[in-house]
Amino acid sequence: MGYFHVKPRADFQTSKIPSVSKSLYTDMYTHFAQGNLSPISSQLCENIYSSLDQRIIARGPNTGMQWQLHRWLNEPKIVSHKYMPMSLEDNKDKTKQTTIQQVVVRMQSLQSLKKIKKVRQGGKVVEMLEEGSSQVAKPVTEYLVVQRLCKRGKMGEWMVWGTTRESSVEEALES
Repeated sequence: MGYFHVKPRADFQTSKIPSVSKSLYTDMYTHFAQGNLSPISSQLCENIYSSLDQRIIARGPNTGMQWQLHRWLNEPKIVSHKYMPMSLEDNKDKTKQTTIQQVVVRMQSLQSLKKIKKVRQGGKVVEMLEEGSSQVAKPVTEYLVVQRLCKRGKMGEWMVWGTTRESSVEEALES
């Protein structure tokens, strides 16, 4: 399906993707650290939701996390953008097809993650940093994969599909 042969043309909204990705990224990690994905379940695809939920369940009793995004080191940058049909049907009216738009966005930020254990001391519950936890902000580069479906010409909402890593030149040549 050629982009220029389809009318009306799809509205990719490329300029909005970095800001949407920022919001999804921040929401995802904030709620993950809090241990409650329910408020953002509609913004997460099934696999990433399951993965994060299993990691929350695996946390020990009386433990938690505090995630903080200190600042963005660079604006999010689109590194891959794909738009493809979901079915192999030869539908003459291309605007009626179901398609998927998937984008990989490089996110570079300064952030910290504190692992906290709740301990009872003298009748009070006190939060203490777990061993190996750091309060120091570190630079982090992640590749967030966001996607949305277009069903019969109607664009859906952006969702987090997951994260990925950058491929090396050797890996690219092998495939």
